[in-house]
Amino acid sequence: MCGRPALVELMAGRVDMMFDNIPAGLPHIRAGTLRALASTGTQRNSSLPDLPTFKELGMDVGVTSWTALCAPTGTPKRVIDRMAAEITKAQKDPELRARLAEMGQNTLELNPAQLLVHMNEEMARWKRIAESGNIKLD
Repeated sequence: MCGRPALVELMAGRVDMMFDNIPAGLPHIRAGTLRALASTGTQRNSSLPDLPTFKELGMDVGVTSWTALCAPTGTPKRVIDRMAAEITKAQKDPELRARLAEMGQNTLELNPAQLLVHMNEEMARWKRIAESGNIKLD
């Protein structure tokens, strides 16, 4: 169980702990109704600067969640380039950056080629992890 249902169960005291993205729990952490123990990120989150990472606590954990805007295969390069330019422009907007930071979201500015490399690295990483744990998808 993860996400909203798990958060409800945690807040109700029916589960003892959970892993979730910072933005989901941030309002409760700020209100003092939820206690964050550590972040799985490779560096501290700017919204919770006093929250240590697992790595800082001596555990070899480095996992971040990320979101990307993708387009269907065959989308013309000019459309991809325009979308990338507009996203880059939006990410530089101080108001948007402030709002994202307020929600616990850090931005990572990658062009389409860099994003493809990042996605392939992530897929390879999680494939290795699944194979090492003998995890099979149905």
